[in-house]
Amino acid sequence: PRPAPPPPPPGHILAAHMLVHLTESLPPPRLRPAVDGERGESDPDTDPDRLGIDGGPDLPNSFLTAALGETAADSLASQLARNAGVSPHLAHMAAHTYVRVGRWRDAVEISKIAIAADDAFVANCVYPYGADHNVAMLVSAAAMAGDATTAAAHAMAPGLRHGPVDAYAGLTSGFYPASSLVVAARFGEWERVRAAADAAESRRAPLSKAYVDANPRGTTNAERWTWRVAASPWGRAQWAYALGLASTKDGAEPEYPDDDNDESPDKTPDKTPDETTESWREISGWEWIEHLRKLTIRKITDDSPDVQVPGLTARNVSSPFDHYSPFCPWKRLIASVMVETLQAAYVVKGEYTPNKALMAKYHLQTAVKIYDKLPYFEPEHHYLPARQCLGEFYLRTGDYAGAYTQFARDLDEDHPQNPWSLRGLQRAAARAFGDESACNEVFTP
Repeated sequence: PRPAPPPPPPGHILAAHMLVHLTESLPPPRLRPAVDGERGESDPDTDPDRLGIDGGPDLPNSFLTAALGETAADSLASQLARNAGVSPHLAHMAAHTYVRVGRWRDAVEISKIAIAADDAFVANCVYPYGADHNVAMLVSAAAMAGDATTAAAHAMAPGLRHGPVDAYAGLTSGFYPASSLVVAARFGEWERVRAAADAAESRRAPLSKAYVDANPRGTTNAERWTWRVAASPWGRAQWAYALGLASTKDGAEPEYPDDDNDESPDKTPDKTPDETTESWREISGWEWIEHLRKLTIRKITDDSPDVQVPGLTARNVSSPFDHYSPFCPWKRLIASVMVETLQAAYVVKGEYTPNKALMAKYHLQTAVKIYDKLPYFEPEHHYLPARQCLGEFYLRTGDYAGAYTQFARDLDEDHPQNPWSLRGLQRAAARAFGDESACNEVFTP
């Protein structure tokens, strides 16, 4: 018999690169494994019908999904991974498809190859294109894959005033790696956050005469602390967010309205510190919340020069195209998600009384609504999927149907096959939250 014909040659890498670009922003394919009872045979212990969930009709996947670029991504990965002279950007582009189809570990591995190629370029005195973006993709994919070691190893260290976080404070996480502070928060590593704060505090700058003259009536403890360790508004905001979250993990009861209080969920107490302190450990959670709100929502605007991507973002965000471009930093929306997340964490530390649960639910639902307004971009504009936090809240308050719905949507529409929501879905079906969390920022076990 005639020998079988050789396999077709791999596609041209530039054509594969273009196909990835054309398909990466399409919706992810539905890859979520069916839980017993959602399709086919029903298991009474994990039946969504028993949880009060309407799974809807068993509809096939839409043809127009990011999976259309998966073959092209595989072609890029296979051709470039085995060649010494790897093009960093072309190798990296495979990760854009992999994260959209739930191949988080593959995105991590190809990103490592791209970063190694970047390093080879630098060693030969050539500045590579998008090197920091490649690291950002690695950190984002590793975090979503549950790989704390890799994410932390490549995250951006806070540094001193005018250090990396300050220097790149105006850029979205899609262009520069996430801060090691938020990566530690993602995995509930609060001792790492505290250690970073102690190190920053030991090397902080003195308050300048200009600062003192500009604030003759004094400022809050949190404002003074972040000013001495960070130089930009966004650098200071990251500290306020991370330390605010860490302050809710010490086991102390929150200073929040009692259940008998008729205040609405969005009403917050007016707390003023009684004493001046120089230590971040003595600053209350509510001070961090107020400081974060002032730094971000009240001061940062999307068209501020401090939050522009040079060469990419329109300076004045003057047209609909400019405003809705994925290159718009969207710092106000990100700031709002951070504030709502921090307020939810502050509310739920301690016991779940009815009023506290209502307030936490309000803050997390608000965070989800804001998060859903962020446009497509990979790595995402904000590191924390707010829907995972809302799903975890429903789990911990006994609303298993609500938890199931949130985790299922995250898997179907936003982050396919991610282990945080897969386990959340399983725990919702089993009616147990166990000793793990899909949102360590708010619910660290």
